[in-house]
Amino acid sequence: MTPKVSIIIPVYNVEKYLRQCLDSARNQTMREIEILCVNDGSTDSSGAILDEYATVDSRFVVIHQENAGQSAARNRGLELAQGEYVAFLDSDDWYDLTLCEKVYARAKESQADMTLFLMHFVDFPEKYDYPFQEMENSYVTGEYPKIALIWKAYTVAASTLFRHDFLKKHQLQFLEKYIFEDTYFSLKAAILAKDMAVLNERLYYYRYNPESTTHQSPDVWFKKLDTMDKMIPDLLSLVQTPEARYFIYALQYSTYDNIHQRFTGEMQTICDEKIRRRMTPADWQRIGSYNPQLEKFVRKSMYKICQKKWHSPWIKTRIFFSRIFPQKNLYISQTNTYDA
Repeated sequence: MTPKVSIIIPVYNVEKYLRQCLDSARNQTMREIEILCVNDGSTDSSGAILDEYATVDSRFVVIHQENAGQSAARNRGLELAQGEYVAFLDSDDWYDLTLCEKVYARAKESQADMTLFLMHFVDFPEKYDYPFQEMENSYVTGEYPKIALIWKAYTVAASTLFRHDFLKKHQLQFLEKYIFEDTYFSLKAAILAKDMAVLNERLYYYRYNPESTTHQSPDVWFKKLDTMDKMIPDLLSLVQTPEARYFIYALQYSTYDNIHQRFTGEMQTICDEKIRRRMTPADWQRIGSYNPQLEKFVRKSMYKICQKKWHSPWIKTRIFFSRIFPQKNLYISQTNTYDA
């Protein structure tokens, strides 16, 4: 019998949290699931814990592989998944026990390619307190609204249920040997999806783990620049509307801002130089230009999606670049318009 949901769990050295994660998958109120655990070369007891669960519950499928990174582990799970829908669970996080049942019901009701749900943020430092509003149980189509919703909802692969046929049709996979691959995967999926549904419930417990790759050395954040170098051209090649292109460029530049703010002193100077070397004449022209009609559309549509006042990342971007590159003339011209 085909499982309704395949849960893919990449695992690497998380013995401290792993049982809570696995129990939350095993004890789902929906029983028709498979749980694909990919042990990515763990050197602690994580692999043994996975084998233990597999011996007592046949729904667990355990794969042991040499360390290749989270993306490779997720992609291995995708290769083996048999479910009607696919979900992702990070091994230091856990599910609400009703997640699969509730999100699957919403997905079947809407027949959407992607069904989004919300997260609880656990043990996050105050500076990472994401002030997300609750979202209505909505149904979203259209290139720009889908992209904007992904960004507004802090949507990652783990907070989305994907229709498996959709993933296979577009051969969607995670970027291997890159970090922050979730953003690329989620945005690319949103662009390619015919529609997205939202379930306005917080069903995923996202733990702040200072030992994870996203909270470690400065090199990790510098590698995010490499991810952006790969991600932005790929996404731009897929979008058709000026509104979507506008948002992807704004994402690129505001991400530079975010990385800049991770550093102080000498490391910030090094970071700014890395950003400066990536900027082309076309980038400077985009930032220094202005399209009031496009800006008005983005602000209005984001207000509708987010149900709150939206400060365009484009405005924030100009302020950032004016601050760290004062030698550039970023006067906003009302006649030199940026047309995306």
